[in-house]
Amino acid sequence: MSNVNEQTASGSVAAERRVDLSARLSDSIDLARLMPGQRISKARLAFQLRARLDDVEAVLPAFVGTGLVSIDGDDVLVADLDRSRLMLRMEEREPLETALAHAAASKATASQRQVISGAVLLLKRSAMVGDMEGYMRADRALERLIGEAADLPDSFEKLVQIKREFRRAWCAHNRLRDLNIPAGLRQRLAEAIAAGDAKVAVEAVNQFLNYLRKSY
Repeated sequence: MSNVNEQTASGSVAAERRVDLSARLSDSIDLARLMPGQRISKARLAFQLRARLDDVEAVLPAFVGTGLVSIDGDDVLVADLDRSRLMLRMEEREPLETALAHAAASKATASQRQVISGAVLLLKRSAMVGDMEGYMRADRALERLIGEAADLPDSFEKLVQIKREFRRAWCAHNRLRDLNIPAGLRQRLAEAIAAGDAKVAVEAVNQFLNYLRKSY
C-alpha cells in the first residue's frame, strides 16, 4: 500500500510541476521571450525554463496542437508571425470582442463592474512605468474578467486564442511604443462596462482595434 501511495504522490508532484511549466512556457511564448521564428533545442529550453527535460517533452505536444510551436527532432521551432495573417485574424477578432464587450456591459453584476474598474488600474500603472510584462498580465486579467461578465464562454475561448498572436507580435515588435495609449483605450472600455453603457463599450473596442491595425 505504501508503494501505491508513494507512486500516487510522485505522480501528483509531477503533474503540478508540469502545470506550472506549461504556464511558464506559455508566458515565454506570449511575451516573446521566445521570439517568433526562433529555433531552440529542447535541452536549452529546459535550461531556460529551469525545468526537467522530460517535463518539457511532456508539455510540448499541447503547444504543438495550438500551432504555437513545432518539433524538428531535438529542436523546438516557435511559430513565426506575419502581418497579413494578423490582419486576417483581426477580422475574426473584431466581432468576438465587440460581442463580449456588449454582453459584459449589459449583464455584469455590480461586483463584477467594481472588479473590472479596479483591474484596469493595474494595467494603467504598468503602462506608466513601461512594464511590458506587467501590462500584458494585467491585460489578460482584464480580458478574463470581461469574459466572465459577458458569460459567452465559446466566444471568449476563441478570442483568447486569437489575442495570443497579437500579444506575441506586440511584445516582439512594439516594445518601444508608449503603453499609455493602449492603456487609455482599455480604460475607456472598462469604464463603459462599469457604467453599463454597451454602446460606448463597443465603440471603445473598435477604437482600440483601429489603433492596433496601425501598430503592426
